Amino acid sequence: MAPDGSFPLELKRTKPYGYSLFNLDAFFTTAKILSTPRENLFNFTTPEGLNLSKGAEFLFPFVANKSKWPYPPDVMYFDEWPVRHPFLLFAGVAYNNKEYFQLWKKLDGYPSTPEVIRNLPIRNPLLWLLEKPVK
Repeated sequence: MAPDGSFPLELKRTKPYGYSLFNLDAFFTTAKILSTPRENLFNFTTPEGLNLSKGAEFLFPFVANKSKWPYPPDVMYFDEWPVRHPFLLFAGVAYNNKEYFQLWKKLDGYPSTPEVIRNLPIRNPLLWLLEKPVK
């Protein structure tokens, strides 16, 4: 991650938008899995000042309005993104950010393109927010 929250190595690849989305989805999902009441990874900051919040802040405007994406478009599937990315939901909850949650609700939650489905690490993140398991 760069100081601005971007992923410079992903931005140099052939699908910079999709790879950036996947990175944040994977990082936020990992934080959800591994966080504990004592160690909240959503709030962890490296000595260099890098954290998940910066990643969400960097990518959010381009998910909200893809036409503002300042990098080359993905060589494939650019038109199919964004969808209902879990990073938006997890960031919305972790940082009490209604904009993230509102955008998450607006996006397509049931993509049909196999490549898009394959690149969503989880497809039903609301289930991950349940306090107690459903019996």
